[in-house]
Amino acid sequence: MLQVESTLKWARLTAMERSANVGICVQGRELLVTNMGTSRNILDACSSALLKRLAVDEGFISLTSVGSTGFDPRGLAIVSTSIYIRRTDDPETCQRYTIQALRGLIRREACQ
Repeated sequence: MLQVESTLKWARLTAMERSANVGICVQGRELLVTNMGTSRNILDACSSALLKRLAVDEGFISLTSVGSTGFDPRGLAIVSTSIYIRRTDDPETCQRYTIQALRGLIRREACQ
């Protein structure tokens, strides 16, 4: 679970270092970080050039998202979203990572 948080923070820092928009996308059991360049269209988050891929290999963990997002060169989120990590063998165990638009805030909390 901490790998997801560090990947999100890495994406924000990469956007600031490269002065480019960096996308965050969940596809299946993978968290993708992509280089969106100058595009702020969130639909490009899953189809842009791949920078980093975090694959969830454990069969008892599911990775889901409300939608895609990204960080701009200032480290601010383009749109708000939430990423959920759940244990399929224990539905009560869930972590939510919330990324707030127009802020660089990445908040981790237990699911309600």
